[in-house]
Amino acid sequence: MLKKILFFILKKRLNLSRVEAIYRTIVSASELEKFSNNQIDKLIGFVSKNNSYYKNIKYINNSVPLLTKPLINKNFKKLKSKKFFTKTYLNSSGGSTGKSQTFLQDYNYSNWSSATVLFYYRNILGVDPNCTKKIVLWGSERDIFNQRDYPNIISNWLTNTVFLNSFKLDEKILDQYIQTIKNYQPVYIRGYAGSLYQLSKQAKNRGVSFKGIKFVSSAAEKLRDFMKKEITETFNCPVYDFYGSREVGAIAGECTKNNMHLFTFNNIVEIVDRSNKRICDGKKGKIVVSNLHNYSMPLIRYEIGDIGSITSKKCDCRLKLPILSEIDGRITDHFVKKTGK
Repeated sequence: MLKKILFFILKKRLNLSRVEAIYRTIVSASELEKFSNNQIDKLIGFVSKNNSYYKNIKYINNSVPLLTKPLINKNFKKLKSKKFFTKTYLNSSGGSTGKSQTFLQDYNYSNWSSATVLFYYRNILGVDPNCTKKIVLWGSERDIFNQRDYPNIISNWLTNTVFLNSFKLDEKILDQYIQTIKNYQPVYIRGYAGSLYQLSKQAKNRGVSFKGIKFVSSAAEKLRDFMKKEITETFNCPVYDFYGSREVGAIAGECTKNNMHLFTFNNIVEIVDRSNKRICDGKKGKIVVSNLHNYSMPLIRYEIGDIGSITSKKCDCRLKLPILSEIDGRITDHFVKKTGK
């Protein structure tokens, strides 16, 4: 009861009221394709007046040319809009598909990305991430560092979140994390694919089994088939993959029927060939993403650095969202040192 009262009081501080409002917008949208088209038209109209980069580029076949990382570096100041609506902050990619990239984002972008994640967990996986007991096994050093801030400590307590640092691991730390999971008994676990895999192997070697975990959510890295098999067997529950990036936020999430659905209300995704021409159903090519909500530094038709394909087939889960049928890339390897770390 105390947590519920404090959570209600701190909603504004946690920025959850705005996120909830956006979530309701997503859920109530009757035609998501029409909604996405309206959002991209609105963004294009904005940048044509308020962004010197997009204002001066030459459109090819009525389409914006691809935006690459070298182009962002070369035109960083031009890509910043002269006018935007909310506070801004600098962010940078982790560099999993190449060199780390710095970019500008705003609270509108952040709120939409958070609302998309909320939609994924509530409407697809069937849990509320704001209150459900969970363990986050995370491998980003800067994200782990942020957890030491007092507001984040309170936020994690209120949202029943236990954060575990998987940036550096050894057998002793893995054993501690296994015990933490058994003691805390989370409803679900979220983490880096590689970290979840390492933990699963350690638990298997120790003869440890887990019960009562509803699912495991993998993110940040490529979830390979052998990883998914190992994690599924160890935790005795389904494993669902999630696809996103620091540049554009939530892109796609795996449903209970094991199809990866694109969140078209947050990002528009295209597949293009080596000549940067759009390619059709099922053919593999470069993944190009247009974020719909970052007005401070719009990334329109951004070449994210991954390879994939989109299929037109329908899913048995009946989500009215297209399916990203294949993703290659975003692979981070783990090396074991002589010390065992």
